[in-house]
Amino acid sequence: MLVAVVRPETVRMTGCPVYGEERTNVRALIRRLAEDAGVHNPAVVALQIQMLLLGATVAAVYGDLDGAQQAREVASLLLEREGIPTEA
Repeated sequence: MLVAVVRPETVRMTGCPVYGEERTNVRALIRRLAEDAGVHNPAVVALQIQMLLLGATVAAVYGDLDGAQQAREVASLLLEREGIPTEA
C-alpha cells in the first residue's frame, strides 16, 4: 500500500473547493444561510456542516458513496437542535 502525505501549503489547486479561499467562501455561504434561518450560533453550525461536507467528500473518494446521505442526516439533526425544521 502506498501512503502519501501532502501538506496543503505545498499544493496549488485552483478551483478546488477544499483548499484556501474557496473553502472559506463555502463556510461563509453556509454561515449566511444559518443566519437567515435564525440559528443561535451560525459560525459554529457553519463549521460543523462544512466538516460534514468535507467528510462526505473524503468518504466518496474512498468508495463510500453513501457518505453524503449520512452527512445530510447529521446536518438535519444539527439544524433541528437549533429549532430549524428540515425535510423528512
